[in-house]
Amino acid sequence: MKENRMDSITDILKNRVAGVVGEARKQFKGSNPYRQEPKSTEQKLLEYADFTPDVESNLRQNFGDLPVDVYKGNMEQLIGRMRNA
Repeated sequence: MKENRMDSITDILKNRVAGVVGEARKQFKGSNPYRQEPKSTEQKLLEYADFTPDVESNLRQNFGDLPVDVYKGNMEQLIGRMRNA
């Protein structure tokens, strides 16, 4: 079966963009995006206090389960470190 020309062009472009993104991440590792300052621990905890089940379900719907689970795990670890400190 003959490959569709549009599919082959799309694959080439996807590979090029992936290479550019990977190289940019490697060169700018550790920098803050868009000149943002890292949030303080207090700010992170205040935002997590507003993390209601409605917000969680909305995030799961938009971004999937894995990022939400990672965020919740990180925040629970942060709370644990704050309690032990």
